[in-house]
Amino acid sequence: MKILFINSKNHWLNGWIADEKSQELAMQGLREEGVDITAVEVSSYPELTKLLDETPATTLLWPNAYYVDRPEGGVAWIQDEIELRNLPYIGQDSATLRTLLHKGVTYQALEPSGVPTPTYVVIGRGEEHTLESKLMAANLHYPLAMKPTSESSSKGVKRITNTQEAQDQIQHIFEHYPHSEVIIEQWLPSDDLTCSYFELGNEVLLIPTYFNSTLMSGTHRVREWRLRGDGPGGINPNLAFPAVTDPDHLQQFKFALPAMVEHLNITSTTRVDCRQDEAGTLRFFDVNGMPGISFQISVVTRQTYACYPHLEQWEAYKLILNTVVMMAAERFQLQAPAPLQARTLFSLPSEPVVRFSRTPATVGA
Repeated sequence: MKILFINSKNHWLNGWIADEKSQELAMQGLREEGVDITAVEVSSYPELTKLLDETPATTLLWPNAYYVDRPEGGVAWIQDEIELRNLPYIGQDSATLRTLLHKGVTYQALEPSGVPTPTYVVIGRGEEHTLESKLMAANLHYPLAMKPTSESSSKGVKRITNTQEAQDQIQHIFEHYPHSEVIIEQWLPSDDLTCSYFELGNEVLLIPTYFNSTLMSGTHRVREWRLRGDGPGGINPNLAFPAVTDPDHLQQFKFALPAMVEHLNITSTTRVDCRQDEAGTLRFFDVNGMPGISFQISVVTRQTYACYPHLEQWEAYKLILNTVVMMAAERFQLQAPAPLQARTLFSLPSEPVVRFSRTPATVGA
């Protein structure tokens, strides 16, 4: 099996793996499982199209960014060009990526699913003057959560307590996040919960954990990017991801994740974030199109370490990679190396994670 990582200059940060060192580790892990894997970085749209035109149809592509820069300005979607050439790939299709990258569009797409989301409003560029009228129409009151619509890793998210803070943060988001509008949501006074989703055949694996920090509580704080605490230096000991054991929360995850996958047309692994409202309902506010999977530091890897503490971390990491690759190999009917097929997260005992068979009857059940 041949896999090609496609990186995009200036656009690493929102990808599966956010730096070259972490990508080298991922490539090392897959090589140990018998995969022939390489990586390339493109800096422009012409470079991307040339690369794809020269790529054999049997090579599994792993796009590690949403965009590539156009020489004349602006960006092009990498996934559009991959699908245009009918090449196999890891991840979501272009339409799904567009939906998931804009939080307001994600919420709209989830409305028929019954999955609870926060009450929210979106402020577009040039609509700053509509702030108070939109909040009033949605019956939203301070404190509120505010964030860019099209960023990941909690970048730009802030708890807002008054109108002046709201106006200042809107301007900050417009200035620093050029691809985003502003989404303002009801405040959910709890710690974050996060759940990873994997599917092989008709078997589903959920890894639900809390996002706990000894440095801060979620009751009055948001998981601002600068306070996440993880990074290239390794695991921050102040962060923990204990497994979710509350039966009600587990049942809510078991309903919500298949419903989200169904209604958002998710075809690869994802990770979703939520908080509990005052009534005990989990409200989902983020669905990741390219969930981070860097060794040791990404949430998906931290969750797996927490739920499978008997596994050595490097071996657990390789099982994550194998599972993501096998999901794509199954979808595109590609032959994967035997060691990779035999060693996925699905080859582990199901406890303490959630595992079940996914059929049409389970969606929304």
